[in-house]
Amino acid sequence: MNSQQIFDQLNAVTENKHLSANYKFHIPNFLTGTLDKLIGLLGDLRELDSYTENLVQRIFNLMRDIVDDTGKLKDNLVVNDVDLPTYVIKFTWNKAKYPEQQPLRHIYDMIKKEVRNVENDTEQRSGAYFASQSKVSSLEKTESGNLIHRPLADIVKKEHFVLGSKYLTTLLVVVPSNLEKAWHATYATLAEMVVPDSSIKVYEDKSHSLYTVTLYKRCVEDFKTNAKQRRFFVCDFEYSEENLAVDKMRSKKVKTEENRKLALYWTWLKLSFGECFSALIHIKALRIFADSVIRYGLPVNFQAILIQPIQCVKLRKTLDKLYEDIDIHLAAGTIPEIPGNLQKFNVQEYYRYVFLKIKV
Repeated sequence: MNSQQIFDQLNAVTENKHLSANYKFHIPNFLTGTLDKLIGLLGDLRELDSYTENLVQRIFNLMRDIVDDTGKLKDNLVVNDVDLPTYVIKFTWNKAKYPEQQPLRHIYDMIKKEVRNVENDTEQRSGAYFASQSKVSSLEKTESGNLIHRPLADIVKKEHFVLGSKYLTTLLVVVPSNLEKAWHATYATLAEMVVPDSSIKVYEDKSHSLYTVTLYKRCVEDFKTNAKQRRFFVCDFEYSEENLAVDKMRSKKVKTEENRKLALYWTWLKLSFGECFSALIHIKALRIFADSVIRYGLPVNFQAILIQPIQCVKLRKTLDKLYEDIDIHLAAGTIPEIPGNLQKFNVQEYYRYVFLKIKV
């Protein structure tokens, strides 16, 4: 039976009965090498398969942490600008990247190196991005924090201050909300030469208010000392349009740089996800080939088929019936021996046909 007949036979009992949608999964005719080497390679491929699946999931999680919109996230899960189901259905072996006439072990080594490189880059780039994000979070927390700690550049204005005076200066004072009455009653007495009625509320949050007060420069230290005793916090702030502009520019620069880094990080995650997912499907193809040769021998005569289940339970029973005679070991009644032989490969499921799951 040739590959087309194998495919037609499966379609007749599954797709035509609405149990599944089936697609040919094209795998090259690789160089097989010796059986011993192939068995050893199959174990390594299973480990690399699991390792790569975990890496694909890790990159997906990193992308999901950035984008809450499920639809937008799905649109960015692509391989070579193709969505994942389409890529798998129309899968073709990347001959330029992994020459099919190379020994299977060499192809395995190339894919493994590629996956390892993606993992290393993931750790380095994610670490750098999280460090940068931490700085921005700290800045935002400070800017939205209470008045004692937050920058004042975006709150105060030039008209709040007495500027250019030889004798007078304006201070900014943070007053707890529960002490505002005490502030109004006492601020003019906290030093000898405080200008009467000079205190103006500039800003308030849930727990504090920011007031101005004008006084003679030579009385500033006395005012600070007495204010502290009454739990009024005098800000270390001197109005300067140049300094305010620098502070605002610094904050804007940090946020702009963060947006730039986020865009680059997102692009890298998207490309790395596609690269890693593509590597995963190539590993699946190698596993199918190696497992089929080990089970059914040479010459190679099999057709890999991608099955998209519709009725899972009925489909499995149909496949078991269709291929009940395909595996000579199972047909001969040696089922207990086979899982034992495969335990070292961490095989949890065994069917008469080669079976692998692909998550998309």
